[in-house]
Amino acid sequence: PGHVQVARAIAAEGMVLLKNDGVLPLDITAVKKIAIVGKHATLTFGKRGGSSAVGVHHEITVRQGIERKLAGKAEIVDDPSAADVAIACVGLGHTHDFKGGDHEGSDKLRYPLGITDVMLINKTIKQNKKTIVVLINGSPFGVERFIDNAPAVLEAWYGGCELGTVVADILFGDVNPSGKLPVSWPRRLKDIPAHKAFRTYPGTYHFLKEPKSIDKRHKRRFREIATYEEGIFIGYRHYDTNKVEPRFHFGFGLSYTTFAYGDLALSTTRLAGDEALEVGLRVTNSGSRAGAEIVQLYIQDVQASVPRPAKELKGFKRLTLDPGKTERVTFTIGKKDLSFFDESSKAWVVEPGEFKVLVGASSRDIKLEGTFSYAR
Repeated sequence: PGHVQVARAIAAEGMVLLKNDGVLPLDITAVKKIAIVGKHATLTFGKRGGSSAVGVHHEITVRQGIERKLAGKAEIVDDPSAADVAIACVGLGHTHDFKGGDHEGSDKLRYPLGITDVMLINKTIKQNKKTIVVLINGSPFGVERFIDNAPAVLEAWYGGCELGTVVADILFGDVNPSGKLPVSWPRRLKDIPAHKAFRTYPGTYHFLKEPKSIDKRHKRRFREIATYEEGIFIGYRHYDTNKVEPRFHFGFGLSYTTFAYGDLALSTTRLAGDEALEVGLRVTNSGSRAGAEIVQLYIQDVQASVPRPAKELKGFKRLTLDPGKTERVTFTIGKKDLSFFDESSKAWVVEPGEFKVLVGASSRDIKLEGTFSYAR
């Protein structure tokens, strides 16, 4: 039982509410019929995936979790048009084929969600305006062909042995979602920094002229070379610095409550040597439900002599607040947090100059800003 509770807690804190137009949370006393569609509602994922495989004791599917939640309270039907609410479960799998699944050893051959799943979602939405899309996957994929139509989207990831239990808990409000995206979610393949040019992906062929240089392992006279040009500008560093708008930002995640940030205070505006800077602020649960927020602190190097990201995550803290409650959050910033690796000197350095402290709910949702300077 203890292991089950831990599994539930991990899944609950990791799932991310990506969209909610007021459909969620569902009122279990008002729902009489609910439709569940999509093969991912009944699939299990724990024992597949190569290095990501998990030897789980059991797996609760999404359908099983909802069935248990609704036992004796509501009926599960197949026709979305005959239901009060519809749930469409789609996503990826641990497949090594053209389907673009999550796997190791080769690249995906597509970025968008498969057309069959897209058609299922859009058809279900036409049949039932209260359609909730549950995504089960381990990496982002293109959602542009349905995201604007869907009133609610929950990213459940591969949620482990209690996946279905936690999805049901979130949909019906027994758990307030608090997860934040650990990655940026691109709109399209060309927005990903590795896809800036053909030489970066899929790469180029270099033919080998000398017989002794022939690639003996693969018995071929050429070598495939992918040129790495992104440097440090990967993930949110790329999107924020180059002003590329992803579908969902790094660190993004919705809640059933709201949080207000205020009273940013820096212990000093001048930092030198190995001194430390304390950053403090207050966060208030301004909504009507208890919930958890993940406060994120970013640093911007304003006057760097080399190309630097628009901001870099340097700390985050999770706090749980009852409605109306306020908590003070503190971060400590030191020389290490201001450093970057200088290629010319082959060492970590901090340049004197101005820095910005950016605190918010995601890399693009910055609530508070402060400025300080550093001197050697």
